[in-house]
Amino acid sequence: VEIQDLLDVIEKVLDLGGAAGEIFNVATVNEEVGAVARRVSSAVRAAGGPGARFVEAPPRIYEEGDVVLDSTKACRLLGWPPRVSMDEGIHRLVLQGRG
Repeated sequence: VEIQDLLDVIEKVLDLGGAAGEIFNVATVNEEVGAVARRVSSAVRAAGGPGARFVEAPPRIYEEGDVVLDSTKACRLLGWPPRVSMDEGIHRLVLQGRG
C-alpha cells in the first residue's frame, strides 16, 4: 500500500470516532501475502535488481490457510478506496530503488 493511501486511512479512522478498538487491514488488493511478495520480487528482478529468494515455511499454529490481504472492512466502514493500484505502487517502488 502506498504511504498516501495509508495516511488517508489513518485520517479516516481518526475522523470516524467510533473506530476505537477496531482493527483494519489496509491493502491495495485482496491477494495472498506470498503472491504479493513474489510480484514485488519479480518487478525488482526485471528492473535489474536482485529480487528475493522465497523459502516455504510451515504455517504457524494460529494460521489456517493462506494469509490474504483484504481491506474490505476499511472500504466498507471508512469509505476508503485505495487510490494507487498495486501495479503502480510496485512501479514506484522500483523507481525509488533505482534512486
